[in-house]
Amino acid sequence: MGPVHGYLRDSVEVRTTTQSVELRFSVWSIDIPTDTLRAHPRLAAFLRRELDAQTLAADSPEAANLVTVLDQQGCLVPACEKPHYTHEEVLRFGIGFCNEAYGRYYGHPLWTAMRHQQIPYPLIRHWAARAYFRSRFAGVTAAAACLQAPDPVVRNTFLKSTLEEYAHCEVFYRPPPLLFPHPLGYTDGVAPTGSDLAFDQQMLHLARHHWLGHLLVALCQERTSAFQENACQLYERVEKRLAMPNLLQGWRQHIELDKHCDHEADLYALLQRPVQTEHAQLRSALDEASFAIDLLIDGLTDTLTQGMSGRNPRARATGSHLLAQHVTGLSALSSVVGHVIRAERPCGLIAELIELITSHPTGASWLADATPLLESLIERSLVRLTLENLTQANGHTEILCTGSMLDAAAQDGLALHEEASLADRPQRVLDNHLRQQAQQPGEFAFHALLCLRLAETGRTSHHLGAASAKRPSLRSALTLAVDALGDRMPLTHWVNGALDTLAVVEYAQQMRVLDYPVTQFALGHRAGVAA
Repeated sequence: MGPVHGYLRDSVEVRTTTQSVELRFSVWSIDIPTDTLRAHPRLAAFLRRELDAQTLAADSPEAANLVTVLDQQGCLVPACEKPHYTHEEVLRFGIGFCNEAYGRYYGHPLWTAMRHQQIPYPLIRHWAARAYFRSRFAGVTAAAACLQAPDPVVRNTFLKSTLEEYAHCEVFYRPPPLLFPHPLGYTDGVAPTGSDLAFDQQMLHLARHHWLGHLLVALCQERTSAFQENACQLYERVEKRLAMPNLLQGWRQHIELDKHCDHEADLYALLQRPVQTEHAQLRSALDEASFAIDLLIDGLTDTLTQGMSGRNPRARATGSHLLAQHVTGLSALSSVVGHVIRAERPCGLIAELIELITSHPTGASWLADATPLLESLIERSLVRLTLENLTQANGHTEILCTGSMLDAAAQDGLALHEEASLADRPQRVLDNHLRQQAQQPGEFAFHALLCLRLAETGRTSHHLGAASAKRPSLRSALTLAVDALGDRMPLTHWVNGALDTLAVVEYAQQMRVLDYPVTQFALGHRAGVAA
């Protein structure tokens, strides 16, 4: 790559001691001795972001070498944003994006807990389950990116990734029965957390709408093979803690296979093609990819919080008995320790679950907090998602049911809105989740009805007003659709689906409460786009 014209990124931490200045970026750092600072007076101005890298590099060969090292790590940012970017500039940004993500990811306190001599068993289970879910959806999102690729080169790269990744969840990462035994309730496997589902669905959104953003997150994941030695040390520590030798041998084999398949090189090659990228496309791709990284890191927080509290990952339900292990981590149903489901059909199941939620103060309080978010989902997303759902309808009954839902929404005054933007991240999470259900009319009707009935009950029970009561046509149409289409799957399918939706709603609500700042990867040292 050619020389960069720019400044030290704000995300590069500058630490001054009596003997040196340390530059920390991601998992990488460099010390500059005080004598070097004295010998290069303009270096201090560069570290204060007042002097650009090109001017510093002209001072001496040593200064030029420092600039080259910083550039290779993605530590430099151009003076201004530009209308278009060369492939070299996009590649620089890609490296910087990955390294910033690594700093946040590997700086998470989860990894300190995983280095303890006595790692709690529930923490290990959450960590292992999380690895499985990250692998399970990789082939799905690669396939979506393949279909939306802008040209044959990108398409073939993602096709190769799809073929090489889709089975890894089974071959390498399937939760081992020794760690997830039947006595703990894992007779049908482990269930995902809300952040697991949110990450998968954001990656699918990326693949369908921002292939470059999907590429950047995929590159972040593939470049982690550079940390193979540390990873294998952690695997060995976990195996010793569990007294289960070779339990994670598949994970080691997966690292070797990824290196053999050259996944990282494949993705790098896409960034090295001599094409220009418009500012709007790059800005959008980076923002959407940054949100995916936020969700990924939230997953680490969930893993740490749940694991250190002694709670095992949620188990999938297998019959009519709803037990504590099936609702672990769900505040809405935290009072459930054993409940026999009486409902025989999906609509009855929705009513029964809402009764369970509202019968205990914790669940009722959760529903009161979640109601505004659920109402916003119905108000702003339902018409658009129902339209998407209608495009998937196949057969007389599906078409009539889905069309009736759309008609009913219009009768109740619901309008067509744009999809949720990143300015409202909790709404985007719910939007992504309900869109995933929109691939099947019966699924969509069930989950939409669940959200609507939760919002209705929350508003009525807590005297928040009567906005939801103004949607009787929609409630009736959704109920009829679920009655007509819901019997195609066993009731257990709907139980697990409802619990997944509750997990996502709860996660989105936590996001709304915490309201953490938006992560945005800088494209310029100064605000604005240069002409």
